[in-house]
Amino acid sequence: MFEIGEMIVHRDHGLCKIAGIEHVAYVDKDYFVLYPNANESTKIMIPCEMANSICRKVVSKEECLKVIEEYNLIADEIIKDNKKRKEEYTKLLHSDNLKDLVYLIKMLDLLFEEKSSLNKVIGTIDSSLYNEARKKLYSEITYVLELESEEETEIFLNNKWKKGAN
Repeated sequence: MFEIGEMIVHRDHGLCKIAGIEHVAYVDKDYFVLYPNANESTKIMIPCEMANSICRKVVSKEECLKVIEEYNLIADEIIKDNKKRKEEYTKLLHSDNLKDLVYLIKMLDLLFEEKSSLNKVIGTIDSSLYNEARKKLYSEITYVLELESEEETEIFLNNKWKKGAN
């Protein structure tokens, strides 16, 4: 179970802080009140009994670094079919696994590189999935590695991924 004040990862909203528990009388249930790290004006309420299926604990520093290192080991494959790509990438985006987000970003990095080399336009759906995946991934990595900002996280990841540095 989660505790008030704890940072957790919501499958759709990414890194969130548990601000409290509210009882909703008309359904007679207790709800965790969450605020996303990147948008503290958004209040999210999830039933306490469903929290474990919607949220997870933040990964450890060791697990985070391991997943980051695995980026360069991911096979270079692009799903060419737009419909199939959207389905698969949406599934990865809403997974509660940090590794799935890294995989998604790698696949979209490859797709964007390919389209750029062919002077083709990057689709709105692919761009939107990429931005959302980066937001979720960067917020957790920034928190776990105690980096100053998501911009610092981006520089850190670019140094690890683009150059293949270890």
